[in-house]
Amino acid sequence: MYKVEKNMTKVFTTLLLALLPMCSLGGVAGASRLVKPSDAGITYGGRWIKFNDKVYRTGRGAAYLEVNFTGNSIGAFIDDKNQEIFWLARIDNGHLQRFQTYDAITPLGNELGKGKHKLLLLRDTEGMAGNTDFGGLVLAKDGQLLPPDPKPKYKLEFLGDSITAGAYNLGRENAEYPTYMAAESSYLAFGPKLARLLGAEYSVIAASGEGVVHNCGEFGYTSDCHALDNYLRSYYITPSPAWQESGREPDAIILNHGANDFIDYPTLDKELFTKGYQQLLATIRSKHPTSAILCVSPVPPVEDRLASPLIAQAVQAMGDKNMYYVPLNKDKPLLLAEDYGSDKTHPLARGHEKIASFLYPILTRILK
Repeated sequence: MYKVEKNMTKVFTTLLLALLPMCSLGGVAGASRLVKPSDAGITYGGRWIKFNDKVYRTGRGAAYLEVNFTGNSIGAFIDDKNQEIFWLARIDNGHLQRFQTYDAITPLGNELGKGKHKLLLLRDTEGMAGNTDFGGLVLAKDGQLLPPDPKPKYKLEFLGDSITAGAYNLGRENAEYPTYMAAESSYLAFGPKLARLLGAEYSVIAASGEGVVHNCGEFGYTSDCHALDNYLRSYYITPSPAWQESGREPDAIILNHGANDFIDYPTLDKELFTKGYQQLLATIRSKHPTSAILCVSPVPPVEDRLASPLIAQAVQAMGDKNMYYVPLNKDKPLLLAEDYGSDKTHPLARGHEKIASFLYPILTRILK
């Protein structure tokens, strides 16, 4: 599978180079300067794999890139392989544009004017939709990349299930879930919201239906991808290549698991869950010895009551002073009925806003 994908990448690269002289970004002449994905002026957030200096790949929701540039126009080479994947783009302080890719070159902005501009490009759909190849940017002929912004003070990582992925937060009440990805926005999930409150860079490793030892809808323990498996992967849909930890250590890692283990299996073996959760924590700690680890209880109160005592027990058993249990519904439910979508399980965008606001002072205190 991996060798086949590498061959497809070569084909994609050849296509990009062939199309480059002809591209015009929505009719803007002269938009013919290619910026390779390996250019030092591009800042990446989330899990990206570098195949070569011509193609980068991601299979994660909320994976993003930022660039500062000059020139009248900008576009991107994005190959979603005809999958249902949504993207967001923002130039300068303009509105967020949400779109799907249909052509090899996606125009992101025209007639931008002179001077410095800034682009945010973010994959808004989680990894179960498939992988994306990014072949670089296209600038106006006289455009160029400028030095990137200084690195943010903090780096955060978020692990979880459909709620962490942002499923249903756009409030499409009649959407078929989870195949109808138009109902989901990674950008509006509580993790990226919390990161933006802190001005932090971030990464999201989340999958709908995912549990620690038991996935939603799973009969027995036959799934090949639970929370720990997903954490170790570069992409969600394939077990290889394994993710290689490198670069800056996350200042904090926030977990929001446990709902799917109990959502359709309230009699799940408690010892099995606790040991599985501890194994997940031990693996994370082995890879990130200095990161603060926050174990947030499930959002829906029903699953919270079942999973939270076991999560608290697992955290306490680890004996790690930089590991914290964070209950969301300790005194009363954090979210009201109107904060959820029609399934009464997945929060809408305003519900995610409440979760981010709740976690903000807690995380701020821990990071000091």
